[in-house]
Amino acid sequence: MLNKENDQLISKVSLNSSSTQIGFVLESLTEEPAASISSIESFDPRPLFNQFLITLPLQAEVIKWPSFDGKIIEGILVYPLDYKKGARYPLITALHEGPYGAWEQKFLGGCANNIYPFSPAVFASKGYAILLPNIRGSSNYGIDFAKAIDKDIGGGDFKDLIAGIDFVIEKGVADPEKLVIWGWKYGGYLATHAIVQTNRFKAAIVGLGMIDLISFSETAKDNGFLKSYLGSTFWENKDLWLIRSPIMHVEEIQTPTLLLYGKQSNLFPIGQGKELYYALKKRGVPVKMLLFTNEGDEVDLSTQSIKAGLEHTLAWLEQFLSPDPNKRYSSDVTHKRKNTK
Repeated sequence: MLNKENDQLISKVSLNSSSTQIGFVLESLTEEPAASISSIESFDPRPLFNQFLITLPLQAEVIKWPSFDGKIIEGILVYPLDYKKGARYPLITALHEGPYGAWEQKFLGGCANNIYPFSPAVFASKGYAILLPNIRGSSNYGIDFAKAIDKDIGGGDFKDLIAGIDFVIEKGVADPEKLVIWGWKYGGYLATHAIVQTNRFKAAIVGLGMIDLISFSETAKDNGFLKSYLGSTFWENKDLWLIRSPIMHVEEIQTPTLLLYGKQSNLFPIGQGKELYYALKKRGVPVKMLLFTNEGDEVDLSTQSIKAGLEHTLAWLEQFLSPDPNKRYSSDVTHKRKNTK
């Protein structure tokens, strides 16, 4: 629930025993979550531990843009920490783990959902602008919006994110020569699909992405959602499944790609990442793979794993977006890191 007066997000609401006060968590893009209370009669939020709260020195806003079919798409734009109007900055477009999910107006200071290695505040502090698009298929915008990618995964959703990137470029914020795409789970699939469709991106980070939709549908646990998003089984409409499978178009990929996968996951099999890793390596496209070795099916990352993922991502971006020609790339190293919860 969003407090429209100040764009603060309200969650985890509970009522006291006398039904006179409510307790809840209050946060915003730049204000960390705070346990708060208010009377029922007059809503006036009061943080319980105000003296300990952190406020980020970041500029962020909700933006909207028209997509290819006129549908209005919403997202969050985070500006670099040292942002100066008129200057252009590298842009990271980050795709959420949905499809039925959304970037919300939550505190930007931590890692997203505290389970995967993406922190807008960290990247903003390194000079990146960040676009968090809620493309069609996302939650929070009504059932019709959520179902808009049924039988069309990798179609309208891809066009929405490209329209968002172009909008940020037109705003004068993003450098069109320094675009990055990042995605986790479904977002990882869409990030891979994006680098098949265009070579605009200087670097890609693919986390737990579906690379081969046919093999994923037969090897991953709980994979039935693909039939809904593609409208059939693969044997009933093999052409669509093949067209929307990134591995079938690997010859189009030129973008340096960092792959993040869990070694023990049955929901997001490591084989998906390996297919892309070996294909890109054979073609001479820069690629590395970081394996999280002790994270289970959901790949809910430990603090150590999140730190490792962030460090590798930042190093990857520095390597391919840096103006320094002396930075070298080694293509034949698969990164592994043993982690314990």
